[in-house]
Amino acid sequence: MTVAERMQYKANVIARRSGYHHATTVLLGKEDKIVSRVEPGYRKRTTGEYVCNAYRNNFGWKNTYYQKAITVVELNEEDLFVDVNDPRKAGQLAGRKEYVGFWCRYVVYPIHTRFENIQWFVGDMHESDEYELHPKIVGQYDSRLEAIQRANDLCEQLGEQEMDEMIERIKIAMRKTWDYIADDTVEVYGGEVPRDGVIEMVSDADRLEDLGGDKEAVEVFRKMNKNEQDNIWLVVFPDEFYE
Repeated sequence: MTVAERMQYKANVIARRSGYHHATTVLLGKEDKIVSRVEPGYRKRTTGEYVCNAYRNNFGWKNTYYQKAITVVELNEEDLFVDVNDPRKAGQLAGRKEYVGFWCRYVVYPIHTRFENIQWFVGDMHESDEYELHPKIVGQYDSRLEAIQRANDLCEQLGEQEMDEMIERIKIAMRKTWDYIADDTVEVYGGEVPRDGVIEMVSDADRLEDLGGDKEAVEVFRKMNKNEQDNIWLVVFPDEFYE
């Protein structure tokens, strides 16, 4: 389904929930709602007033025209790639997952329900549910904005200390990995290894996961954006060459 098709489909669902056949115009905004509605029927050309069949029978057709239905629907632009709720898919993912927090502690995701609308969940990536299969649920909301806000609030509560601790764990994993492979890497290079070469060797082929001794920290690192990763690499390996 293309983006345009998805937009029209979601807009039609919203229109039908209000008793209208389909959306004739789709706008992008901040929420899902009916913006305006023009009812179908015969109207006077002069005043726009709707008229009944008796008027047309008595005064003819010249002063009337048929007004097609117009239903303008606004869609929440941020939720555009979230499915419309389907009760038959209750419990299944309804859109992409989003990770919130510097160390990706929380995950926000939409789920199909047996009811009218999807529900947004906030999961704690550092704690498991009672079955130890999924992140522990720490919030359930009607909208994405509420779920994102909850995740951001939790991140603030954790504070800077835990963030710093996670970054230190990442640094330790990097140094430990380099210690394992340093001799072999220097031999391959035939001498000094440039910083970019060190980073490439430490990062590639899942060496950080296998040799770093802290898969949880490495997983957090992998989900960081490139600027955040580069800042940590530069702190761990500040020199131009290594041997």
